Amino acid sequence: MAKGVHEHYRAGLEGFNTWIRALQNGKAGDTGMRYNMAVWLECRQNAVGFLVEAKMRLPGRTDELFDKARMHYAVVTENLGKVAELYPWESEAPAGNILPIDSRSRAAVEALKAAREAEAGGLCSLETIVQAL
Repeated sequence: MAKGVHEHYRAGLEGFNTWIRALQNGKAGDTGMRYNMAVWLECRQNAVGFLVEAKMRLPGRTDELFDKARMHYAVVTENLGKVAELYPWESEAPAGNILPIDSRSRAAVEALKAAREAEAGGLCSLETIVQAL
């Protein structure tokens, strides 16, 4: 378990897997869903901005690597944005705070799967940048 991550929670790619399984199995809590979506979306939006700035501050041999990583995180951001549209903060929580398995949760699962794949590509790109630097 990653340091600072609660016992039943996961971070990184495994966090996406846990999130997807919770939605697929009808165990996703409304509050946790909206909170995680907001936090993960903000972090990935900031990743895009960070990569743009890093490329500007470190011009040269890593330009294409920064662009590739940025594109991955832009896809993550786009798909987390889709989840945010499906579950806006303003909507009413379901009874028991558990999200039902329905067309909305299935669409969120697809968006999270796409985000997870892009995140995996982004992580590989980051490793390549570290090696190049």
